[in-house]
Amino acid sequence: MGGDFNIHSQEWDGGHRGHPGVATQLLNIAAELGLQRAPFVNPGPTFYPRIQGFRSTVIDLVFVQPDQTLTAQGESDHIPLATTLSISADSGATPRRALKSDKEEQIRFVRVIEGEFATKPWWTDECSVALQAYREHGLPEDWKLYRKAVKNAKRVFFDSRITEISITNKRTWDLMSWVQQRKLPPCEAIQYQGQPCHALPQLWDALHNTYNSASDRAFDIGILDSIPDMPVRGWVPFSALEMREALASCSNVSAPGPDHIKCSHLKMLMRGPTHVFTVLLALANACLR
Repeated sequence: MGGDFNIHSQEWDGGHRGHPGVATQLLNIAAELGLQRAPFVNPGPTFYPRIQGFRSTVIDLVFVQPDQTLTAQGESDHIPLATTLSISADSGATPRRALKSDKEEQIRFVRVIEGEFATKPWWTDECSVALQAYREHGLPEDWKLYRKAVKNAKRVFFDSRITEISITNKRTWDLMSWVQQRKLPPCEAIQYQGQPCHALPQLWDALHNTYNSASDRAFDIGILDSIPDMPVRGWVPFSALEMREALASCSNVSAPGPDHIKCSHLKMLMRGPTHVFTVLLALANACLR
């Protein structure tokens, strides 16, 4: 495992002071994988920055298995040497990513970035002026002017976008659910023998032959006699809890019946074990008998 880890530590860079937590975490992860940091043939820096004034560091590391850890010299009696020879003409300084020394091109580049990558595409210069005035003074009047400028800018921007879309795209609203294909009426959706039923006689024949296809056939209900009768079960009387739960699910604003008694009245009468509560519970159980 090797590469540019971009981690500085005094463990592998003698010119650095300190051992941050990320370096400890890297060593722990390597240990969990059964790897060990391999020493370099060249113990010096591995990264030489192109910017003047920046110090060279060691950020490129290699981790191998402990039994394959390399040494600087190995079994040879000579120290390995590594160098780079230039076999071609000098190509000059290494090019850097920078704009040309042209002020007009720089201004044009900045304007393109400002116009294409704006976080608020509807933002205008009027909004910037109003916002700057509010930041300088902080008055409620400046805030109202700023909100007014933003509202006007949004209106102009989105109106122009809607107009542009409506002109360039003739089928803008096809993505809306309420303009997509709807279900056919029953008289058009029903088919009988592969033909749609547009007329009432055809619809009658389709429904009649579908739901009454066996109406003229003889049938024997004697098969029901072979099914044993189930014992009649008694009805469990209503409990006070059941009546209270049934009333709790009723709305207080529902229309009363012929007796002009609302559910709110019944809830008030059924709150406690009163005489009215006992009578109503007895009436409910009597209806089952």
